Amino acid sequence: MDVGDSLNPAIDIGQIEGAFIQAIGEPPLFLGSCAFFAIREAIRSYRQERGLNGYFRFDAPATPEQIRLACEDDILRKVWR
Repeated sequence: MDVGDSLNPAIDIGQIEGAFIQAIGEPPLFLGSCAFFAIREAIRSYRQERGLNGYFRFDAPATPEQIRLACEDDILRKVWR
């Protein structure tokens, strides 16, 4: 195989390691869904601490408004009446 002479072997090793890390990276689609499910679990924990154990609907995208509405509290109960 004709690959030529390396000018700097340290750069070659860095290129190989960088390519390896890129090859085992997590796809962006699944990374985004992990954040969504973490937010949903945080809301579920908050609701359980407040005694709200029933089902709640939480659809994507997780906007600040949806997060606020899912975390029912005294202020939201007054508004919804």
